[in-house]
Amino acid sequence: MSALQDTAIQAKGQQALDSWKKGGPEDFKQAYALFEELASADEPHAQFMLGLMHMEGQFVPKSDAVAAVWFRRAAEQGYSDAQFNLAQILQDGDGVSPDDTQAAKWFGEAAKKGHKTAAYNLGLMYYWGRGVEKNDAEAARYYQQAVDGGHIGAHHNLGLLYKNGEGVPVNYERAISLFQVAADARHASSQTTLGYMYAKGLGVAKDQNKSIFWLRKAADLGDPIALQILMKLDGKQ
Repeated sequence: MSALQDTAIQAKGQQALDSWKKGGPEDFKQAYALFEELASADEPHAQFMLGLMHMEGQFVPKSDAVAAVWFRRAAEQGYSDAQFNLAQILQDGDGVSPDDTQAAKWFGEAAKKGHKTAAYNLGLMYYWGRGVEKNDAEAARYYQQAVDGGHIGAHHNLGLLYKNGEGVPVNYERAISLFQVAADARHASSQTTLGYMYAKGLGVAKDQNKSIFWLRKAADLGDPIALQILMKLDGKQ
């Protein structure tokens, strides 16, 4: 492809994206036509955007089945967001037959390209043995990748593995540091767990005040376990 052709494709892609961002009916219509033209030339971002428009029902009827076709075309060209979306559709069985094995495959492909949520989801699949053989060490590895990308849920889940010694050696201090990051980001379950660890002195010195502090934070977010613990402490149960 010549530099001139490449520049023309980029310009058309930007025009399509600008129309899509405007979000009006005529804008979506124009965006779809431009993305369709580019997708027919195997441009992966355009294929991904067509998948997204079908998934969201923008200009076209909502159809996860059609979305999956477009996501797959982009995924096979290595487009990580398409790989992730295809994996989610396959895992949930939205418009297609559910297939955990294929979902794990595509989460893995996206994770290789640094997609943090794909790494987190693959960690979940290894932990629960969905689509892959259960392997806590692999779960920890993918959670760590997601943690490195800043995924808050992965901080919590990896913290649990270190707390319980699943796939990794028990390390309360490491667990505390992971829970702390998630708790500071208002992750209720991490706040509850942090409160529990302060109450028991796991990885930190026992501190009832800090325990109650974090339990109240979690309770304010509606965490049922924190609410139950605080009710017991208050003598209401």
